[in-house]
Amino acid sequence: MADIADLCAVVLTLLPNLTLLQLSLCIMATSFRPYKLTTLVRRRSDITEQEFHKYWSEKHPIVVNDWLARHGVVKYVQVNASEVLMNHYLARLMSLVQYHTPSELRDQCEFGQGSSQIAEFDGYVELTVPNIEALKRAFDDPFYKSHVAPDEAVFIDAQGTRRTFGYEEVYIKDGEVKK
Repeated sequence: MADIADLCAVVLTLLPNLTLLQLSLCIMATSFRPYKLTTLVRRRSDITEQEFHKYWSEKHPIVVNDWLARHGVVKYVQVNASEVLMNHYLARLMSLVQYHTPSELRDQCEFGQGSSQIAEFDGYVELTVPNIEALKRAFDDPFYKSHVAPDEAVFIDAQGTRRTFGYEEVYIKDGEVKK
């Protein structure tokens, strides 16, 4: 609690005209614990890896971006493993990163514990939301059934796809260990 009080004092010193609402939003933003729905995606067996990654990168975001934002999704992430560094920095500008896991990259990951157990997924999606209700609203939206689900069926093997839901704890950020 002392950390929040210190933060408030600093913010009010720097921005003396801040309203109570603005200060409250500032405090909420610093204590916001985002939740993440991670979906491990498999491509349909009748399309190539290249077709999957191209469609997922270029066409699918056009269908889902506005729908996700409308339902409170704070961040939508896909990361392309073959272009990790480039996309990491582009993501900061575009709020869209792509994480694709082509087989030639999975094959190179033979090190450390469990190296023979590399997950056989073509990529993963990470949705950051303030709460699970945001996800429930999104998936209950008729737009999901009429536009998103049919688009996913073009390139995703729904039966081979898996999900996790949880929250993020950051221990190292921008190269610095957080205490």
